[in-house]
Amino acid sequence: MFKPAFKIPYTYYNNGEIVSSIHVERVIIDSSVTEIGVGAFSGCASLASIKIPKSVTTIGEGAFHTCRSLASIAISEGVTTIGEGAFWECTSLESTAIPEGVTAIGDSAFHGCTSLKSIDIPNSVTTIGKGVFQY
Repeated sequence: MFKPAFKIPYTYYNNGEIVSSIHVERVIIDSSVTEIGVGAFSGCASLASIKIPKSVTTIGEGAFHTCRSLASIAISEGVTTIGEGAFWECTSLESTAIPEGVTAIGDSAFHGCTSLKSIDIPNSVTTIGKGVFQY
């Protein structure tokens, strides 16, 4: 699927299961940031909420992959692309709103988000990838 350029948490694995990682609970993204890169927050198991500022145009592939405590995502207008597997297995996420201006939601963007009950998708979205809400 994707190969992160780097990962914020240091993760220990036991038979393929995550045992522990750095407990990042909150991240403030500066308004100078224009892109959240591939796998940027992948595996931040304690990250509970994130607010993506207007300056960000792209949420990269697997950016929040397996952030299983992520319950709140505030995506500001300015984002145009949500990458493949961006919120893969964010199992605590119950709802979110995609802002007007997003044109593409990549394959499996919300795959495995087993608590997801509602999501608002605006008319600006012209491409919804394969398996976006599969679980």
